[in-house]
Amino acid sequence: MPNEPTDLLQRNLLALATHQPELCERLSWPVSGERFVCDDQGLWTYRWRRAPLAASLTPELASELLEACDVGPRGLIFGVGAGELVAAALARDASSRWIAWDRDPWILRSALGLHDWTAELRSGRLELALGPDLLDLCGLDQPRVEHPLMAQVYADERRLLEEGCGPLRALVCTGELFVDSFCDALRDEGFGILPLEARHLSMEELDLVARRFEPHLVASINFVPGLPEFCEERGLDYLCWEIDPALDAPRLDGAATRTRVHTYRRANVARFEEAGFEHVDYTPLAADPRRRRPLTLTLEEREH
Repeated sequence: MPNEPTDLLQRNLLALATHQPELCERLSWPVSGERFVCDDQGLWTYRWRRAPLAASLTPELASELLEACDVGPRGLIFGVGAGELVAAALARDASSRWIAWDRDPWILRSALGLHDWTAELRSGRLELALGPDLLDLCGLDQPRVEHPLMAQVYADERRLLEEGCGPLRALVCTGELFVDSFCDALRDEGFGILPLEARHLSMEELDLVARRFEPHLVASINFVPGLPEFCEERGLDYLCWEIDPALDAPRLDGAATRTRVHTYRRANVARFEEAGFEHVDYTPLAADPRRRRPLTLTLEEREH
């Protein structure tokens, strides 16, 4: 029998496999880790919408977050980060049981490489949840402790957790400009939103997300290469609204009958059609009136 691995990540994964073998396998799939990094001082940052944000928590802050919640015998940690909140929760009460959820498999892997949770994972006192596992947590009546940064990044998942899916479901690719307004517009049409990290997850995880969530629509701001083919193979409708200058010419490696492209440049309509896309429309940019509207200024504001 081979010796037990000494690497902390590997030991935690072996412990995780005793109760959650599927999740253990998912954490072995390839994933991008460029957004969640540790500096020379051991501090973690998460790059969100082009800005590096501090993700590390001090022990004092982790304790304050736990104290502010009325945690009973079981609780949910929303957003794992570097794992300080999970570690503090486990140390605070030896009888409590926790589920720790995060969107990003790289973040879960990083936390498992920093903390020894082997005993808690083997006993089932700590369970991990990833991405679409959030659907199993919707509607559960249990206290929730939120990582202050990651809960901000995962605002759409938090809303899904609180409100449920609704009659329709849409996978919306994460991004920057217009994505929040895009999600609000889809919610107005009755869609529950689950963000999709289309550019960062493995094909295996992307496929699992699609099967678990069963979306009526996949949508993105700007074109995501490979997504039309992915949706075509799975019988999913894909809606793309291109709002930024494209660095590369659109390319299609197969049919895209379920893809509709809207582009803000009239000239790009022909480019997409020449690439083989059947449904392409010119759609100019616009402003979301809920976020961009004239305001009534106070006297002080007008003077300023």
